[in-house]
Amino acid sequence: MAQYTEAITAKTVNPQLFDHEAEKELALSLEEHSQRIAPLFQSANYVEVLTQLADLRGPVDRFFEHVLVMAEDKKKRENRLLLLRQLRSLFLQVADIALLVETQEMKGPASNAE
Repeated sequence: MAQYTEAITAKTVNPQLFDHEAEKELALSLEEHSQRIAPLFQSANYVEVLTQLADLRGPVDRFFEHVLVMAEDKKKRENRLLLLRQLRSLFLQVADIALLVETQEMKGPASNAE
């Protein structure tokens, strides 16, 4: 996702560009969770940070079910990508999930059957 959001010049999400309720819901959820997560992160309460991030599943799922991120309209596309950039930055406060590597220990005995 980072490769899509790097070229965006806008700095803030524009709610006037929202077409679907799922965009509004995700934007509101990101704002609320950002405010909740900041003090938890500062106090190193990572378990609660992850719990708060998990609460975003519903709004994120609805966003992807109802919204075409890569819309033809450049302004709407960039606005949607900005929402996803905000989501990504919340997760990056804890860990870059893309950098996590599955080890043999994590795979367990079922994957040894290859």
